[in-house]
Amino acid sequence: MAAAGVELLRWRLEGDPSLREGLEGAAASQLGASLTPGELRVELWPPGLRLAEPVLALAGGVRLELPETRIEADLGRLLRGVADVRGLAVEGPFRLAYRGGRLEGRVSLVLRPGAPSAAWQVDGEVEPDSGGRLAIDGELRDGGRFAGVVDVEHVESAPFSAFLSAEEERAGEPEVRVSGRFSGRLDRSDPSGRASLRLTSDAALLSLPPVRLDGPVVLVAELPAEGVSEVAPGRLAVDATRARVDYAGSLAKASGRGASLTGGIVREPGGRLRLDDVRLQVSRFAGEIEPSAQGESP
Repeated sequence: MAAAGVELLRWRLEGDPSLREGLEGAAASQLGASLTPGELRVELWPPGLRLAEPVLALAGGVRLELPETRIEADLGRLLRGVADVRGLAVEGPFRLAYRGGRLEGRVSLVLRPGAPSAAWQVDGEVEPDSGGRLAIDGELRDGGRFAGVVDVEHVESAPFSAFLSAEEERAGEPEVRVSGRFSGRLDRSDPSGRASLRLTSDAALLSLPPVRLDGPVVLVAELPAEGVSEVAPGRLAVDATRARVDYAGSLAKASGRGASLTGGIVREPGGRLRLDDVRLQVSRFAGEIEPSAQGESP
């Protein structure tokens, strides 16, 4: 009889629209996201919920499809419309869609309420289907903004290229292309919201018209905070000493000759990152620059 009573209580809770509304309200207030919970199952002890393949819609048109997710929550408070989620654990396949790009793979993630200045403490890792690993350690603050560090281990850059692309083709605007596997760290712990990025690759291809880099590179960037940042743009610096460099199909530099690429980084409305005032600097001594097969030196 006791087991039947427990099942009846669970069935009633799962059918109560107030529980689903409270969970959706918690996602909006604590993560700044719109939640589609999918199939919902109540667990009475320890109290919580299991969501079958929930979907989160985040700022900037980001859509995150998760595997089965367990949420620790005070069920009574949720039923009264109080957003009181105490933890979230997710492990399994995921799909992230953003700005026309897509990232798929496996995720293992734990979120717990943090200090008053942070909505959630985040700890976990992501393994994209394209290979490599991202280790995440930080906070999800108000509005779902991440602050912390992401360690990058041999990750293919192609799934992230949408961050450098326009939502629509722009006539006459050169397209930035980046490919190759990168390792390094993204640090977004600065209170200002700016981020620093350092990546290395033994075999990268960077096309930043009119410059093309092919080979080992070291990339260091300071990224502007979210929102339009024309006043305080970020900076990009690429050490291409070990890479082959081609400039507009007319000048070429072989591996081993000193070369660096610098420029500004501006975040446009919608989150797109645009490179500005890109400059190539090559060490000047005899024999370092040769005519490209595609053109003649000036």
